Amino acid sequence: MVALDIDGTIVQVDGTLSPRMMRAFRALREAGVTVVIASGRGLRGMEALCVMACEPGDYMVCANGALTMRVDSVAPLQLTEVSRHEFNPREALLALNEVLTEGELAVEVAGKYSKVTAPFGPGEMTGEQIICPLEEMLDEPVIRVMARRPKVNTDGLEQIAEDLGLHWVTYTVGPISLLDMAPKGVNKGTALEELRVRLGLPERGTFAFGDGWNDVQMLQWASCGVAMGDAPQGVVDQAEVRAGTVADDGVPAWVQAILGRYGLDTLK
Repeated sequence: MVALDIDGTIVQVDGTLSPRMMRAFRALREAGVTVVIASGRGLRGMEALCVMACEPGDYMVCANGALTMRVDSVAPLQLTEVSRHEFNPREALLALNEVLTEGELAVEVAGKYSKVTAPFGPGEMTGEQIICPLEEMLDEPVIRVMARRPKVNTDGLEQIAEDLGLHWVTYTVGPISLLDMAPKGVNKGTALEELRVRLGLPERGTFAFGDGWNDVQMLQWASCGVAMGDAPQGVVDQAEVRAGTVADDGVPAWVQAILGRYGLDTLK
């Protein structure tokens, strides 16, 4: 099984996949590898990439592990839900609302839409956004809670999370001042392990590629975790090895090396 983060890992800055990355996907499948795209994006934010890069039999881990989907068809796009982890957002939302002045709150309902107190901008959220008062967001089961406070840096948001003692959720703080909370104990690594067990795949031979803090558990889970060349040092420290940058096709280079080790000529 090979698990791949999206942004900063396989997707170029213009949102495209390089020809070499596309060949790497094909080579993995031809070698019998289970390909999993694992992202912090919600399902709607992954659909366009799925159509561009996936094939039937691939899997997608969405929302930092809260939702896993199997790709059945890409033309038209047809997906089957494999697993879903939801939680009641009331406690998290009310706690955040007390301290997060001049910020926005949001929840994501699995596979449907996001409810937001105010619009989130491009790069912060994908898919349909429904603006509504906080009271209408409190009790519907969700797969994530998001908080945005543009005037507070990443360290400030992380301190807010620490001060609130958000022990009932797993949280990560992204580079765009966005606090992202999943159900407690759920992350990319737990979702991948759940999928590996379901498919009956061995622990050895699991690879993961990522560049962000929300990839740490995934890199730790894999028998070989590969941090991208421009990942923060703290992320690199949690991986076994380091690849080149996404701009330098770091992932395809590693795929070629991995498959080449087993005599499988690839990426032609």
